[in-house]
Amino acid sequence: MYIDTHSRESMEKSVCNIFQMHQLELREQLLLMGSMSGDNDYINKLDEFIANNCTKYPEEILLFHLTRRLHGTEDETKGCNLADLLLSVNPFSSFIHHITNIAVNR
Repeated sequence: MYIDTHSRESMEKSVCNIFQMHQLELREQLLLMGSMSGDNDYINKLDEFIANNCTKYPEEILLFHLTRRLHGTEDETKGCNLADLLLSVNPFSSFIHHITNIAVNR
């Protein structure tokens, strides 16, 4: 199993399959968690939600496709291989650096 990040629809379908939830139900759960917690607590709530609701973990997440979905990548037209994507300064590597810092500081 993998999360297909080729399109928004395929990504939503993949994530819904992991949680065996309808798209609307999953969105409602995520919005509820967000409304009940602050920024740092949201990550903890999300971890708890995944632990309690994930029926099967993906074996792959196609992150290099995901980079096309990040804010700030609208003007990025250069395609990168995975090594370049992770080792150069770009919106995706900045995002990875940011979430890594969040995880370390929890």
